[in-house]
Amino acid sequence: MSFLCELQNCSQSNLRRTTTRVTNLIGQIFFESKSNDGTFEVCGCSPEVNPIFMEIYNSLDTKLHHVIESIYIGSQHSATNLTRLNEHKITHILNVAAEVKNAFPEQYKYFNIKLFDRPRTNIRQVFIKIHVEFIQQLKEYSTEILTC
Repeated sequence: MSFLCELQNCSQSNLRRTTTRVTNLIGQIFFESKSNDGTFEVCGCSPEVNPIFMEIYNSLDTKLHHVIESIYIGSQHSATNLTRLNEHKITHILNVAAEVKNAFPEQYKYFNIKLFDRPRTNIRQVFIKIHVEFIQQLKEYSTEILTC
C-alpha cells in the first residue's frame, strides 16, 4: 500500500484531539481547538499583551520518528541535526513549513511546500502534491526521507 493510500485510509477517529496555543502579533494568547461539528473554536483569550512580541521556546525536539519503511517525520530542529540525519541515512527532506529554510542544501535533496502550522490549515491539500511530485520521484532510490 502506498504512503498516500495509508494517509487516505487513516480514520480521523484515531487521531488525538489537540489544542493549539496561538500568540498573535500584539502578544495576545489564544487557544484553538476543533469542535465536534468540525468548526474551530477559539477560547482562553489572554487580555494581557506581551510587550516582547515573541515566545521563547527552549525545548528542542531533535528526534526523528519512524512512520513507515524509509519515511521519518520530525520537527524543524530534527531537520537541522546533522548527526541524527546521518544516523538514519536521510538523503531527501520534505520541508512542509512556511518560514523554515533548508539547513543543508548541499548535502540533501529538498522539496519545499509552504504551509502554515495552524489548526485551520488543510494539510490534506498537499498530500497528493507530495506523493506525485516528491515521493514518486524517490522510487528509484533506496533512501530514507524526513518530513518536517
